Amino acid sequence: MSAHVITELKDGVLRIEMRRPEKKNALTGPMYAAMADALERAAGEDAVRVVLIHGQPEVFTAGNDLADFLNSPTDDPERHTPTEGPRPMPITTPEHDRRIATMTFSSVFPHDVTKVEKKGRTKEELLQVIEWLTGFDAAAIQALIDEKVTFETFFE
Repeated sequence: MSAHVITELKDGVLRIEMRRPEKKNALTGPMYAAMADALERAAGEDAVRVVLIHGQPEVFTAGNDLADFLNSPTDDPERHTPTEGPRPMPITTPEHDRRIATMTFSSVFPHDVTKVEKKGRTKEELLQVIEWLTGFDAAAIQALIDEKVTFETFFE
């Protein structure tokens, strides 16, 4: 594990936090390995319903720490390096896909609000980001919450 990647499993949400603010969360080999381990853990645990990957306030990640990658050659065939391209996506099972699809947006949204407020942000800022990503304004989001819309419907 890396001291710069913190994981927490609570209420079905596995949070993977990059915590290297002095380098704007630039990713190192050990950070990639720690996040891969956390994602493998999520794939194997029924208690994990959602994975949230996030950084520190003000920055998600600056990308790869090129000095780390250039100065850390490896013979490990599992190690991902910037020149290899993206890792293959993990395979999910139909059961896992169904569980995610049938979860309600309203069951996850309060956890998102709590997290942004812990980070010194507001629910209104969260709503703005959701609108940027989905096109749903605050009124539409509230309607989706009130109607207990599933993620399958949310993303249609």
